[in-house]
This record gives sequence, C-alpha cells and structure tokens, in this order.
Amino acid sequence: MSFGPSIAQSFQTAGLYAGQIFAGTATAANLPIKQIDLEALKPVINMKAAAEISLDIPLSLLGRSELINETPERVQPTMMENVMSFFGR
Repeated sequence: MSFGPSIAQSFQTAGLYAGQIFAGTATAANLPIKQIDLEALKPVINMKAAAEISLDIPLSLLGRSELINETPERVQPTMMENVMSFFGR
C-alpha cells in the first residue's frame, strides 16, 4: 500500500486542460501546474500483491482507495470508462 493522487482527478484535470487548449482559450505555457494537496492523497492498494500474500483488506479501506491489479473481479471502472463518463458518452 502507498499513497498517491486520485487517478480519476488527474484524468479530469488533464481533460480540462486539453479542452482549453483545443478550444483556443489557453496555451500549454499559460496553464498552471497543480501541486497535490496532502489531504487529497488516496491510499493505493495493489490487490494482486495482497492476494499473493493472503492479505485481507478491510472494506472501509477499500472504499476510499485507488485499486491496481484488481483481482478477482473489477471493483472500480477502468480509466477509459472514467474518461468516457466524464464526457457524457
């Protein structure tokens, strides 16, 4: 387990920046660099590694975590599903 930024929030910010650049309302040089707020960090759990060592993760922690290498079933949407839902498709 480690801590990192929300993947969905990172993609949302990237999409907003890309939209501004494509719309011509901003250039890449004019967009601010966002620094991650320590309170916005989320736990990141490698579910494959946890399964290999037979580690049970409490549901309360799973609910607020970003999961990678999810097994045996998907518990969060894929990155592409997050992007598509953001654009309403």
